[in-house]
Parts: sequence; structure tokens; C-alpha cells
Amino acid sequence: MLTTKQFQTLDDLYAFYNVKLFGASLPECIVNLSRRPHSYGFFVANLWATMDNTMKPNEYSHEISLNPDYLLRPSIEWHSTLVHEMVHLWQQEFGKPSRVAYHNKQWAEKMESIGLIPSDTGMPGGAKTGQSVSQYINPDGRFAKVFNSLDAAELEMLRLRYLPVASITSSREKDQDDDPDDPNSSAAGRKKKKIRRSHQIFMQLRQ
Repeated sequence: MLTTKQFQTLDDLYAFYNVKLFGASLPECIVNLSRRPHSYGFFVANLWATMDNTMKPNEYSHEISLNPDYLLRPSIEWHSTLVHEMVHLWQQEFGKPSRVAYHNKQWAEKMESIGLIPSDTGMPGGAKTGQSVSQYINPDGRFAKVFNSLDAAELEMLRLRYLPVASITSSREKDQDDDPDDPNSSAAGRKKKKIRRSHQIFMQLRQ
């Protein structure tokens, strides 16, 4: 079944990074694909639950959702988004999260400990805390080393087989329309430039 194959990959990735970066301490989680504007992914605590015959919730489960429109990035980049959300889950279970979707100091310190540097710009020098915070990869950090422990065959096994066609088409159109070196380029052009930078980092890490 196509659905089983697609979502099994997400389960496998979650389990892999749970063992390698969190010592298998995180509970099972529903890893989903869904769109939220201007977001690579998001975490929602206790969104799912088992129900008895009276529809009373029993065992709760968190959700991590990745935006499929951003899965065209190099694997190391969207894997880092998954781990970013796993840190939110870690904080929900073992730390003290702030208001919904806020990235506080405790979250930022945990991110750095596993080799992802918080930044509201996704680049060095950005703010490490706030409502909207991304990350960039420390090439000498634990996350990069764990990713680089995967050989080509393992990476292929952990590759999502299906990507949204609309996203692929949109990406190709942006590649044709935007000049990434033009300071007056659109947001799409800037996104292309960031993807190119991420790919360069990826290639350096794989060397």
C-alpha cells in the first residue's frame, strides 16, 4: 500500500533519530504530512488519543507534522526539521515548554547539544529564541555525524518515495523565474538561494 510505504519512512526516521540523538527516550509519536503556511513543520502536544466506548480519551499521543511542500530540500535539511520538532517533543515530556510554538532558552540549548544551531534567519547570527525560529546545521555536531553515518543504501531506504507534484512544478517555475543573485529578487528567489546554500553544506558533510 502506498500510504503504508510513505508513512513507514517517517516512522523509521523518527525511530532512528530517537535512538541516535535522544537515547530512545521519546515516546511513540504520530508523524504526519500536512501544510501550514510559512512553516517547514510543527509539533502539537497530546493531539491524538485512544477512546473507549464512551468516547473518553485514554492514552494521548503527540503529533509532528512536516510540510510536504518543503521536502524537495536535501535530505539532511528536512531531516533537521524533523529533529527540530522532536526537540519540542522532548521539551514537552522532560522540560518546561513556553507558550505554543515559542522557542525558549531550554529548547535552544537542547538543539545546540545535538548539533542544530537555532536561528530566526536559518543562518549564523540569527536570534536563538522567539516565536519563529529555524536552525542551521553544525557540521561538527551530533546531528551531522549521525546523518553521515548513513550510507547511500540506507539513505535510499529512508527517502520518501512520493512528493507533491504541485511542489515540484512550482519549484521548477521558480528556478526559471528568479535570479538568486539579484538583490531585488522575490521571496521565492531567496528561498532558492537558501536551498542552494543548504545543498552546499550537504555536499561538504558527505565528503
